[in-house]
Amino acid sequence: MEQEQNARLKMQLDRYVEVKKRVEDKKKEMLGLQRRRDALLDVLVYIKGQTCPKSEEMEEEGAFPLILGKAHSKFSITSIGILPPEENMSFYGPGYIYPVGYKSKRRYNALQKSDPKVMYYCHIRNVNEECVFEIRSSKGQVWSGPRDKIWAEFSSGFEKISFMNIESFFGLTHEAVQLLIEEMGDTSVYIGYMPYKLRMRKGRKARKEGERGEAELENEQEQE
Repeated sequence: MEQEQNARLKMQLDRYVEVKKRVEDKKKEMLGLQRRRDALLDVLVYIKGQTCPKSEEMEEEGAFPLILGKAHSKFSITSIGILPPEENMSFYGPGYIYPVGYKSKRRYNALQKSDPKVMYYCHIRNVNEECVFEIRSSKGQVWSGPRDKIWAEFSSGFEKISFMNIESFFGLTHEAVQLLIEEMGDTSVYIGYMPYKLRMRKGRKARKEGERGEAELENEQEQE
């Protein structure tokens, strides 16, 4: 009799432990979904002109993939990566920082016009302290090497391509991406790099000065 009671007690205890574990797993799943939702909401708020999400928010479990862009320019970031060492100058320039481990993907035209669109997986890697850009297609094609070299090889395979450079294809030109990268740490250590907002201010100032100059020239021509 006592053995039967002990057996029933053990069975109930095992069932309790199993149910408790399921509840904990469900709580973790819900927390991950909530973090993902909060991170994406922050990005949506930022895109509408308010505050930019912090990099630590994007590191939370479930924050990626982060989908940006519209229509044919839509792409996903699957990893923001980490800032490169300042001594590795191939990883940055005046307008861009190339994070080690950055990954994105986008659906775009196949090399053969008759084929349906394919997925391209983009990756920035550190190979022997050099910046290597890599593009892999869902059809098994691979382009890998220094930035200019692989962009020339990749873009030449298309009769016409919608992207100005490899940065735009990787999604690095997007405002949210540039600000997220700058949020990861101190970018002042990168010699020659100009922060995104400063570049935008200088660009607006240059456009205004250009417009003012054109207006003055038109006035002079009218007076003559």
